[in-house]
Amino acid sequence: MDDKKVAIAIVIGNDESFYGFSFRDRYKSDPLNIITRNWYRPSASTAFPTCVLFTKNKLFHSFGYESKDKYLELSENKEHIDWYFFDRFLSCFTLEERPLSKSTNVTAIDGKEMLAIDVILAMIKGIKDQAIKQLESKECQISETEIQWVLSISASWHEDVRWFWKTATKAGIVDEQFRIVSEEEAAIWYYKHIPIERLVSGGSGPDINEFSTGSKYIVLNCKEEAVFLATFEVNYDTSLKELYKTSEKKGGGSQFDRAYEQLLTEIVGAPVMEKFARRYPEEYAILYEEFHFKCLTIGNEVHRKITIRIPIGLVEVFERETNKSIQETINNSKFSSKVRWHDDKCRFSRELFQGLFKVPSSEIIALVNNVIEKPEIKGTKNIILIGKFAECTILQTMIEQALPEMKVIIPHEAKLVSLIGAVIYGHEHRNEIEPKYATSRVEKFIGKFKKRPVVHAKKETFFF
Repeated sequence: MDDKKVAIAIVIGNDESFYGFSFRDRYKSDPLNIITRNWYRPSASTAFPTCVLFTKNKLFHSFGYESKDKYLELSENKEHIDWYFFDRFLSCFTLEERPLSKSTNVTAIDGKEMLAIDVILAMIKGIKDQAIKQLESKECQISETEIQWVLSISASWHEDVRWFWKTATKAGIVDEQFRIVSEEEAAIWYYKHIPIERLVSGGSGPDINEFSTGSKYIVLNCKEEAVFLATFEVNYDTSLKELYKTSEKKGGGSQFDRAYEQLLTEIVGAPVMEKFARRYPEEYAILYEEFHFKCLTIGNEVHRKITIRIPIGLVEVFERETNKSIQETINNSKFSSKVRWHDDKCRFSRELFQGLFKVPSSEIIALVNNVIEKPEIKGTKNIILIGKFAECTILQTMIEQALPEMKVIIPHEAKLVSLIGAVIYGHEHRNEIEPKYATSRVEKFIGKFKKRPVVHAKKETFFF
């Protein structure tokens, strides 16, 4: 019975999360067109921070930007001591591979603990209620029984699928209306639906192959905490199976952050950096927000210097602690020809800035090279980059240059690929009695694809 009129997908990442949906009738004509919410903080974005706030009695208060604002207000009034604020709380599981159980705890930013199931349950329920509220604002006649829910999680979580399933049911989502798909698998569902006219090839490049039997795809999920890799193969009946996924957690955006902080620390000194972080925690966070923005918007101009806004508090702390001008200090250092600092603007040479990406990029490339040598992966020529940091032009270029024999596929707005793919997955699996989730066991098959026409192109890298 085809009774699901809307598919709503939720993606919960360590640093940021999303939700989006599409109606069944619109999906049929344009599967990539989904509705999201724009959070105008600090600028228009479909993402919101993965954080949750609880009262002193451990009652859910809010999530996302609302929870951040409330906790800041409480902190300014010295009323935050007994509250529970969880921010980026998933990294302890994705990086340390701690198993999830009903007794697993997560740690708030001040060291207090709560059960992980209660924190993630609150997150899912908060997003669910917000999505339904947005759906109702469209004045469409949709009952909750007509919604297909999809939770997209990294393939590294596959052993904890049952745990997430139970958590979702506690949030009020009925089993029959719930599906789980890995972010990496969702990326291929997205790629399957890209129309030919939306590919930008720019000259000549390799063939864009159909999902024919034996076609293999590596998905690199470039997230904040790490880069996750999964490899899929199209089976003889056009179903998809997962061949391999990595357990190594390397090359994430946090490594770019550490390289950037090490550079600034080398310029201003460790004592100054530590005092700045303690005295101006908000500006310290902005320091990385500005860096992320530059990473994702920088172009390929070889000779252009890179200008980044630096919170003025760092300059003030430096001059107060050293009684020196920061630019004079730079002029007398090894950075004299590479860095110019004026008030809240710092200009780096392109060479110096690109150097921040060298170590994490080399780890990603080594990871791919190691995987493609495995017998079951040999012959794979397609890499799909997804995730927030897949949008970084410097990272893209380094991967392309190091892997010239590979076809690097880069979606526009790569961080939204898993969300859109999960919505598509929800529509195409809405009536399955026993939904399938990709695991590392190759005998487990996932989703069926219709064949798509062969299209010929020649450029090594293409965007869609």
